[in-house]
Amino acid sequence: MAIASSSVTQMNTTAEPSSSSSSASNNSSESVLSVKAAYNREKSDMQKELHALVEEHKQAVDPKTTYQLAESHGRRDFWLFYASLCGDYERIVEYWMEKEECVRAIEVLGHYGTPEMFYKYSPALMSAEPVALVDVLMRQPKLTPNKLIPAFMRYGHEPSGGANQSIRYLRFCIQKQMCRDPVVYNYYLTLLVKESDTDDESELMSFLTTYGKDMLYDPDYALRMCKRFRRIQSCVHLYSLLRLYEDAVELALKQGDIELAQIHAERPDDDKLCKRLWLKIAQHMIQAKQPASEVMELVRRSDRLGVEDILPFFPDFTRVDDFKDDI
Repeated sequence: MAIASSSVTQMNTTAEPSSSSSSASNNSSESVLSVKAAYNREKSDMQKELHALVEEHKQAVDPKTTYQLAESHGRRDFWLFYASLCGDYERIVEYWMEKEECVRAIEVLGHYGTPEMFYKYSPALMSAEPVALVDVLMRQPKLTPNKLIPAFMRYGHEPSGGANQSIRYLRFCIQKQMCRDPVVYNYYLTLLVKESDTDDESELMSFLTTYGKDMLYDPDYALRMCKRFRRIQSCVHLYSLLRLYEDAVELALKQGDIELAQIHAERPDDDKLCKRLWLKIAQHMIQAKQPASEVMELVRRSDRLGVEDILPFFPDFTRVDDFKDDI
């Protein structure tokens, strides 16, 4: 029993230092946390005092020296505070751009940017954060859109990268802000021509038809661009807009689009010209060896041609049965 009692006593005495060590460790951790908290509170109080002091004596503080001191001591928080206090938001924008934190630069521009600041920094920001920048641009009614075109020209949009943000902003200016600047219209047109697909010219055609009557864009320039990028449907429309109706019909026929050719054959005010264009379409169909019945259907639809107008274009061996009813 004495041995057992002695063993228990020894076990208890050996266990006590472990409990004591754990308690000491916990106390030490709590002490460190307490010191850190006290340090942070003191630091915060000192910052508030410094800010209040500088704010109170702002006129007596030399900006150049203040910025240099803040930079040399790595006090970014005070540097930004002082720049904000001085209303030096352009310096803040440049600071964030140097740090490659473009979203923060855009946020500052959104709250404090002047039009000139937007024109100056948009080229770089458009390349880095186009969506965020356009979101902010659309909330700036005092901007002159054509002064932002250099920024859009530097914006390298990839089709796989989602919506073209230059188009998004210019569409907003035209449709929502009712911009009437021909420079904006022509550049918007350029982007639409480049972005549209040969199989889908819907947005480009919508723009051309909506704003062509008032000539808010240059139709000659538009035609050159559409020819260059082979936007055929748009080219046909622009030929008609420029009253080059024969060119419009010929291009439509060249593409095998009989229906489009018929639409533009009816555009001229001159009845003789309309008849000549419909005859051109009929001749094209005959030369393409389309059935005589389809040619006669075209004649009836035109309401300008008679069977006597198209008979000379048919080969001599054409069956008369195809024309019997019309004759």
